[in-house]
Amino acid sequence: MTNDRQITKIAQLENLPLIRTFVKECCETTNLDSNIAYDLVLAVDEICTNIATHGYKGLEPGPITVGFKAREDRVTITISDRGHPFDPGNAPEPNLDQDWRKRPVGGLGLFLVNKIANKVSYESSPDGTNHLTLVKKLPTSS
Repeated sequence: MTNDRQITKIAQLENLPLIRTFVKECCETTNLDSNIAYDLVLAVDEICTNIATHGYKGLEPGPITVGFKAREDRVTITISDRGHPFDPGNAPEPNLDQDWRKRPVGGLGLFLVNKIANKVSYESSPDGTNHLTLVKKLPTSS
């Protein structure tokens, strides 16, 4: 199983359905389990929403590129943008013990992404491009 594809769209909320559809179609052509596909679409949507709303805040909306690579044992999704650098590893952990009615809105997206992916890594290139990589291990058939 090999499936390497990518899509680039301007970081605007109205482009998110196109990105979600892209990830869903990649998962379908790779014959991924529907639960794994759902999780990957959710994770990519969360990250791209954050990029469109926060990453380019104060800037002209620029590109978001989503790369999808499927192998027998894993799916790797790389999301690249040229917005403000933000390492999700530095994001505060949400307080899940606090009553949900008293919790501030937001802050759970990256928590979910980290629960969905087996590995999340971030790097900022010298040219100003941010790269967030998600790796999802796949069950192997014996």
